Amino acid sequence: GNISEPQCAPQEVGAVGGSDEAGVCPVCCRRGFTDHASLADHLEEHFNKNALLEREKANTEAAVSRANEDQNMQPAVADEFAKFQAAHGMDVRTTHTEQSQSDLERAAYRGDLNVCDVYELRIKQALAEKKGIDDNTTRTEGIIDGLLPVCLQWRDVKRVHLCSPVDHFSSTYGDKGWGCGYRNIQMLLSSLQRCGQYEGLLRTTDGAVPSIGELQRRIEAAWHQGFDVHGCEQLGGKVLNTRKWIGATELVTLLSSMRIKCELLDFHHPSGPDSTHPALFQWCLQHFSSDKAFIPPLYLQHQGHSRTVIGCEVLTARNHLEENPPIRLLVLDPSHSSVLVSPLTASHGKYGGTLRENYIKKLQDTVNENPLKNAKENSKESSKENTLGSSSCLSSNVRLHESGRTMVGYTLSGERVVQDNSDWGRGRGRGRGRGRGRGGGHYNNNNYNVAATLRALRKPLGSLRKDQYQIVAVLGVMESEDEFQRSKFLKSTRLPKT
Repeated sequence: GNISEPQCAPQEVGAVGGSDEAGVCPVCCRRGFTDHASLADHLEEHFNKNALLEREKANTEAAVSRANEDQNMQPAVADEFAKFQAAHGMDVRTTHTEQSQSDLERAAYRGDLNVCDVYELRIKQALAEKKGIDDNTTRTEGIIDGLLPVCLQWRDVKRVHLCSPVDHFSSTYGDKGWGCGYRNIQMLLSSLQRCGQYEGLLRTTDGAVPSIGELQRRIEAAWHQGFDVHGCEQLGGKVLNTRKWIGATELVTLLSSMRIKCELLDFHHPSGPDSTHPALFQWCLQHFSSDKAFIPPLYLQHQGHSRTVIGCEVLTARNHLEENPPIRLLVLDPSHSSVLVSPLTASHGKYGGTLRENYIKKLQDTVNENPLKNAKENSKESSKENTLGSSSCLSSNVRLHESGRTMVGYTLSGERVVQDNSDWGRGRGRGRGRGRGRGGGHYNNNNYNVAATLRALRKPLGSLRKDQYQIVAVLGVMESEDEFQRSKFLKSTRLPKT
């Protein structure tokens, strides 16, 4: 009796589900499966559903975690973004005028200015903005006239190629930290206004250059004419009385709106070892060694800053295996103060006016005193000049293109040319130092200041190591309406092309 009950249990189960049942689902206890395949499919649904629920749960938990992290990081991100906007002048809390007033007040608190100076500068700035012309308080003239003979003093300088005369404009109260683009535009315009080809297009008179506010108005006006739509959108269509940074594309927009033809060159990656840009240096040499009567300076842009290239020095080759002699760029920086640049001007150096012409005459007389040596040197140099694009210029010669006042200087086989003992001090040492020890100079007590100025202006190959540089070069005047309309769409030339 007791043993027979377990034997009857399968029969009872069969009586309920029938003998055709394949089994019971172990998850939900469901019955009625006709075969094992249907039971397996049912079980698979349970496992897939559980996996789906687990994934949904995990995703929900991850989303909640990210939301909590974003909420915690939001103040920090907002603060960083605000700092970025302020650094690039994109915040509207401080305008150009307000920064100028604030900088003047801080200068007075520091003791750099007295109350009278502050009010005088405020009046000058207000009048400059009202008239739309710069007040010239940071303008330094006569740099090119004084730079040529100074560069030729150095033993390692073989040739000097300079642009046509250009004035230096330095940043001052109100535009320090963001106004370099505008100051470099003023430098370029100060050179263009000396050439009759461009003078009538600049809309300025008596050698005046537009103020920063006027340049901002002209850029906005160019945008309204349809120039550089993308650049307009990036800057919100407004730069007037703001501290927004501008760059090479805004300069191209401004010049094109005045029907001045220009080219935007994009040196988009280093072309030499150690992130250097020898292709840029060679391009600048070709530009400044041109035989044109007027050679404008170059606008040089890189991330966060811009400068003005006014020439280059070709140095003596370090060894006979060098295919191209080393090149140094000569660069004016708006961050350079007028005090730093002024030792090169004609009013400070002994090369101003007649004395400078006497230097050139004595240099040529030195050449004529030894015609045999110079003939040999000229024959050597002429073969090299053909590869540099200035075969018309001989070694040991100084030429002045008086129409455009473009100057090209040459030394005697890379050696310094000395006038006489009375013009040279005892110097600061001998040897081939970095600018302090190359013998005496023509500046007597001002000798050290000139050396410091040259160190600031000279940029060797290793000093330009940014990933990307842009250059704006002025090419001439637009000759047709079609060319003017096509210039509204900005294009750049990428160098090197590979």
